[in-house]
Amino acid sequence: MIKDDETMAWKFLSATQINTLLEQDIAGVQKQLEQFLDLKQHKTSLKEAVVLDYYVSGFWWAKEMDFAAVQIAGFMTLLNLLLENLGTQHMTLVENIQELRRTMAGIGLCRSEKSGGFEFFTVDQAKAIVGYLEISFFQHYALYEYLFHSPREEIVIGDELKATLCQNCSSVNSTE
Repeated sequence: MIKDDETMAWKFLSATQINTLLEQDIAGVQKQLEQFLDLKQHKTSLKEAVVLDYYVSGFWWAKEMDFAAVQIAGFMTLLNLLLENLGTQHMTLVENIQELRRTMAGIGLCRSEKSGGFEFFTVDQAKAIVGYLEISFFQHYALYEYLFHSPREEIVIGDELKATLCQNCSSVNSTE
């Protein structure tokens, strides 16, 4: 059982970071999360871009659900946990769903022995979270697995061409 001081709310983002995000519009949330998560190559790295979008979308959904700051922080921790399970632990879809089940255990019960540390959610909020995760993360799980675990070739999007100009020539010679 997780004790009161071991809540999952502040494991990923701090109270200060959550409050900063709550003051922002969607573009500000993205900018702040870029900094908080140190995603410096999100404009050129598909993986970083997807991770940033995952967290921005999740935060904005929780904000629109009118979650309290502690609930948004807990939700962000949950998003991080599930993504880490896939990326670092190489959990399958079934394993990650089972982990979600264990994590959400105890919601709606008083002092449950099966507590996952997310007791600050109501049963209805937990149902909404599971619904959100179904359409945003689990439905696209194979794509996330590919992104995190499949090697990608570097695609050449340009070729360098050098031109030599002759002072006395009327045409240009191309060299590679």
